[in-house]
Amino acid sequence: MRRIAALCAVALVAGCGGGDSAEETGPLGPGVRLQTATCRDWVAAPPGQRANTIDRLEEVAAGPNGVGTTLPDEVAGTTFDARCKAGFARAFLLYEIYNRAAGFRSLAERAQ
Repeated sequence: MRRIAALCAVALVAGCGGGDSAEETGPLGPGVRLQTATCRDWVAAPPGQRANTIDRLEEVAAGPNGVGTTLPDEVAGTTFDARCKAGFARAFLLYEIYNRAAGFRSLAERAQ
């Protein structure tokens, strides 16, 4: 019985007992409010959190009926990468960048 308890303790100390991963605790983790997510968060976030943030922004922009103007995931990611690259953009809000880019997307499609 002591041996089992010792093995369980070793497993917990080694990290096998669970805990938060980087995807859960990073700057754009699941508990982060979209209204406060900034370029600083985008730059510091791991790829999984970035993808999740794009998905969440798309869902909100599409609206309850799913007809709002959205961006393809790749376009949203490259837009954030480009807009958040400059140091002065640290406090830019991701939802503002997304919504403005999505708003111009429909105009660009009509021009083609």
